[in-house]
Amino acid sequence: MSGDHSKFIFASQNTGELHKFVKPKLNIVEKRQIVLVVGQVFTTGHTTNFIAPGARLIFVEYDDVDQKVISDITPDVVMSHLMCRTFDFLDLATSLHAAKFTGCYLVIAPLLPNPDIVIAEAHSHFPELKFEFVFGPEIPDGLSN
Repeated sequence: MSGDHSKFIFASQNTGELHKFVKPKLNIVEKRQIVLVVGQVFTTGHTTNFIAPGARLIFVEYDDVDQKVISDITPDVVMSHLMCRTFDFLDLATSLHAAKFTGCYLVIAPLLPNPDIVIAEAHSHFPELKFEFVFGPEIPDGLSN
């Protein structure tokens, strides 16, 4: 989709600000980082725009995320959809908090009418977690996975 100017919205909980950007170049996940992908996140097309070549992806189900998995894998980034059939991002944030995860939690979602509400909810429940949000027109909702 070169030449596509679909707008994505990127938000970092640390700043609380929303930044709009155009799709082609954005690597939230850097080379050699370990990414724990939770749930059925498709790792083609929409998600590869945020993951640099060379990042190591490890796939697990939501029920497998606990302190042992986090300490054994030591991910730099945990990635999931905002909502899935069996969990949502707050459920996973609860597990990450309990497991003492200190990396970045990357949440991907389709465009929402008011993403500020989601970001505020994340910050109010888990101010100590580092969230990164990407809302985009090509990102599925995660419920049909």
